[in-house]
Amino acid sequence: MPRLLLTTHTVSSQAELDVDAELETIILADGAEFLNNGVERLLFKNGSLAARTITVVTPFQQDALDLEDRVYTVAAGDTIIAGPFSRAVYSQTGNKVYIDVSGEDVDAVVFK
Repeated sequence: MPRLLLTTHTVSSQAELDVDAELETIILADGAEFLNNGVERLLFKNGSLAARTITVVTPFQQDALDLEDRVYTVAAGDTIIAGPFSRAVYSQTGNKVYIDVSGEDVDAVVFK
């Protein structure tokens, strides 16, 4: 199946984003993606009983060398915020950023 396209939410100056209402579950086998303008941030919530690894794929190359993917570890029950993600480093075709997860029960929301 295709990657889950995460919706980007705009946060007002009063931070009126209802995170729990906007979370989307990333499917282990498919991963997720979002449109990247270089200002978006990701909130990851790990609802499992084990730590999860979240990989933000980097297609960037310099002098035929690949830049390593960005990897985050989220402890069981924890929430982290990651980003922003430079368009030059993280954007795939169509200015999308690809996200892979190591297990089930990882929810995400994209905001700017």
